[in-house]
Formats: sequence, C-alpha cells, structure tokens
Amino acid sequence: MDTSVIFRESVGSCGQDCHLPRIRFHAVCQLTAIGLWFALAVVASGMVFSSAAAAQDASWQEPPRRRARTVAPRYPDEELPSRTVALNDDTPSLTTPISPDTVDSPSNRPEMKRKARPSGEDIRDDEPRPARGTHPTPRHPMVVDEENPLEPRDPFGNRSEECDGNQFGYSGPGVRGILRDRLWFRGESLLWWLRGGQTPPLLTTSSGTTSQAEAGVLPGATVLFGGQELNTGLHAGSRMTFGLWLDGCEESGLEFSYFILGENRQSYYSNESNGAPILARPFFDVSGGSQSHILIAYPNFSNGNFTATSTENFQGAEALWRRAIVHGCDGRIDFLAGYRFLRLTDGLEIASVQTAFEQTVGASDTFHTRNDFNGVDVGFSTQWRRNRWSFDTLLKLGIGQTHTQVLIKGSTVVNNGTPLSGGLLALPSNMGIHESRQFSVIPEIGLTLGYDLTSRLKATVGYTLLYWSNVARPGDQIDLNVDPNQFPTLLVPVGTGTKPAFVLHTSDFWAQGLNLGLEYCF
Repeated sequence: MDTSVIFRESVGSCGQDCHLPRIRFHAVCQLTAIGLWFALAVVASGMVFSSAAAAQDASWQEPPRRRARTVAPRYPDEELPSRTVALNDDTPSLTTPISPDTVDSPSNRPEMKRKARPSGEDIRDDEPRPARGTHPTPRHPMVVDEENPLEPRDPFGNRSEECDGNQFGYSGPGVRGILRDRLWFRGESLLWWLRGGQTPPLLTTSSGTTSQAEAGVLPGATVLFGGQELNTGLHAGSRMTFGLWLDGCEESGLEFSYFILGENRQSYYSNESNGAPILARPFFDVSGGSQSHILIAYPNFSNGNFTATSTENFQGAEALWRRAIVHGCDGRIDFLAGYRFLRLTDGLEIASVQTAFEQTVGASDTFHTRNDFNGVDVGFSTQWRRNRWSFDTLLKLGIGQTHTQVLIKGSTVVNNGTPLSGGLLALPSNMGIHESRQFSVIPEIGLTLGYDLTSRLKATVGYTLLYWSNVARPGDQIDLNVDPNQFPTLLVPVGTGTKPAFVLHTSDFWAQGLNLGLEYCF
C-alpha cells in the first residue's frame, strides 16, 4: 500500500477544516530578497545619474548657507554703497579682487593709441585696462566670502552647520528639491539564529530482544525523535528600512522598517521498517496508570514508518519617531518612540503508518501556534563618526500584548477509508483552536559598523539580539498523558475522556545574528 498517500491525506486534511491558516512565507521571502537586490541596483544607478545631473545643473547643489558676502566694485576706481548679498557657498568667486595699483588706467599709464575692436567700435582712451599678466575685472559684482572665500563642502561633515536660515531643508523646486538630503533607505541581508522549540519524546526504539510489551516504552527505550530543540539552524532573510527627516537639520524624523526570515523546515523520516528496528510512539496510559506505546514496527507483528515535520517563520515591522537629544559634528544621540509588531509562527506535524494483520492504520497529529505582538517601542540610538567610519548602537524596549493562537488537530485513516477525528496525541479532549493574551516585553540590542563609500552610499555590518517573553511553541502544547478509550480505531470508543488536556504553556524566545547592508541617502 502507498503509505505516502495516507500521510498526505492525514496531514493535508488538517489545514482544510481549521480556522487558523497555515502561513508559509517561503515564496514571500524569495520575492522580498529579489526586491531588495533590485532596490539596491536602482539606488546604485540613481547615484550615478544623480552625480551626472548635478554636474550639469547647478540648481541641484547642496542647500545654501546664509552668510554675509561683500560686493566688490566692478572697477577699481568705482565706489559702491555698503551692502551685502547672500549667495550659495558652492558658487565660487570668478576671480579675486584686483588692487587699483595693478590695473592699467589713465592715471598710471602713458597715452596709448586708439585701436579698433573686431566689431569696428573704437576703444576709449580713458577706459581702464588690466596690466600685463592679470585677468580682466568682470563686468558683474564679485562675491567674496569674508570668512572663507572658497570653503568646500565636507561630504562627511555635520549637516547641522548648513541649517542657518534653512530650517525646512528646501534646496530646489518640486518634490525632489524638498526631499533632497532628507530621505534615506537601508537594505540588509539577515543571517539569524532563533531559539528552537522543545518537544517531548515522540519516537522510540528498543533492542531486537525486547519483549513486545516493553518495546519502545519509556524510560527504558531509546529516543529517536523528540526530547530536543527543533529548528535551531541558521535562518536567512532580509530587512528594509526607510527614513525621512522632517527638517533640514536632521533633528526630528520618521523611520519605517520591515524584516522577514525565510521559513525554516526540519523533517525526520524513518525508513520503512518490517520490525528491525523496532519503532514505537510512547505515551502514558492514564486509564492503566503506566507507561505504554503504540507499536509501529515489531518483528513478526507489524511494519510501518514515522514522519515528523517542524516549520518556523519570524517577521516584524516598526514605525518609529526619532528626536535628536545631542547632535554634534562627531556623533548624535536620538530618542526613539513608536509602534512594534512581531509574528512568530510554528508548526509540528507528526504522522505514522502501521500495518498489522492486513489492516493499515495511519494516524497524524498537528500542532500549530501563532504569536502576534502589538505594543509600544521606546529606546535610544547613538552614532559616533570619525572620517568615513561610523559606529551605531541601539537599545530599545517593547511593551505590549502577545495574542496567542494554538491549533490542535488529529485524524486517523483505516485502510484508506474516511478520515476519523483524532490521532494519538490530538484527541477530542484537546483538539480545537485555543486563544489567549499574555503581557510581553521585547528588549533589543543592536550594534552597527558603517563605512561611507561615497557622500551618500554607506556599507554596514551589524549584530542584533532580540528577546521575547511569553511565547507559545507547538512542542510545549503536547500532552503525553493519553486516555486510550478515545482512540478512534476502537469499534466503540468508551466515553470522551479528559486526557490529553490542553493547558497553555509559554516559554521565552530569542533571535540573534548578523546584518549586512547598504544605506543610501537621497
């Protein structure tokens, strides 16, 4: 008989009748990663075109600084009334002032012959002429910065110095001018480890000489699956962060971020056994008051196989308001406040197929949990800069409520017949959807080292540690205390029973790992 068909029916039917959807984010994570690399490519190309456009169009220069500039006369002998004009720092003087002593004028040169211009117009004798080796004085007012005539903009300096008279950060017409130097984006690849979920012993074996009554019975049996943490491997994912400064001085701003880790799946498959090795599913028989088992494979009695699959998904989003507490040339300290959302989804599916006396019985148990956190997030972030290098620290605390949903479902198929309600560990006494709300705290620590590749593009590498209290995991909801009178394979089940019972068990969860990214300031 095709045991895979029984497994698919027994396991697949679990997600069709329940009200808690089985959410799989594998495809979403792939699309997010593709979108992230596409966004980075757009940012890189935009940087190239932006620099080319800036060289041709002076209107997209950096925000002007309002400083007093002296207006020099057009001619050395000309006297102008005292006045000042404010122009852009990035518009350099065409020439420096020329002293009257170095200018060829009627008062300091001999009489010169009249010459004709190429256009035929005569040159006036009293028209001032520059001396040899000097540049002619321009015919328009010259702008001279009394403090620093040609001070270049430091691309890695403090932007708050450029806020004099320009608190709204306007640097050109249209949306592009308003948002220039105020919008930024960071894309990161995540390599995180998550705390796995504990499970009780679910599959055991014994030596071939063990009696049928003692085979696979705890504590003397050997555990093949369970009694350990599942999904402890590396999780890959991505995180995208958008930021907008509400003023040109970067004193107040908004930040939005979203991250997702790809689905981590861990599976255990036992080969089809004809009794060697012995396979059994252990439990405690509450009616008899002793340890018992369901034999999957035993010599000259039954043969079968066992399958278990564990899945795990983790994602979250944030919306934060930033306010600078300290903002200097070498660093800054920001206060953070906002909203945080986290979702952790776990699943554990157990299935076994047993063939004995020309009867095939397939039993499956499904345990799914979903934890949704909603709450406020407060904290501080710091940044220290030295030349092109920067070092950021992050400390946040989330306070809120975790909404937990637990789905327990079981089914049994006999000889490819109609699925019956109930398996081995999921029986009418504990099956269904169970919900609860728990108070939770989520502290987070982050460290990020950055290097400015250009004045707008930065490469980053960082570390994140996140903790989440009162989280429900599927393995913690399994009760090995079972009343065999509820088994659906009995011709006449005796009563409904009270075991296994559902009691919500919560545990602590943490996530930590490395972040590799690129940050671009528009």
